[in-house]
Amino acid sequence: MSISSVFSGVVDFFAGLGTVFVVFFGGVMAINKGLSIADITGFLLYVAQFYEPVIQLNRINESLNQALAAGDRYFEVLDSIPEIKDPPGAVDLPQVKGHIVFENVSFRYDGDVPVLRNINLEIKPGQMVALVGPTGVRPPWPT
Repeated sequence: MSISSVFSGVVDFFAGLGTVFVVFFGGVMAINKGLSIADITGFLLYVAQFYEPVIQLNRINESLNQALAAGDRYFEVLDSIPEIKDPPGAVDLPQVKGHIVFENVSFRYDGDVPVLRNINLEIKPGQMVALVGPTGVRPPWPT
């Protein structure tokens, strides 16, 4: 259990306790004709105004702690060393222009049934191409 959740519970407890005290003692005084219902309502509003800044500070504290935890996780990912590494002597990819050409491409899943056979395809920069087919069936050809 975090300190923040304990503090939140304590703040809520005392805010509720303050309300109970005002209602109880205000009720006793109202019965004894020493306090009107309007006065009790005023005291209840004072209690709410008293605890509201404390509750807001608690919410800010919780948000800050969540942001710090998220930042820690973010930097943990950034600082991690990738499991997949380039082999020695790997060549950097030159500037990509978005022009893709497939020449005589064939493909098959398991078995001897080819899915793509000697496909020639040119995709120009900014163009979108999708492989489509019946739902639930592997795509047979590009469109």
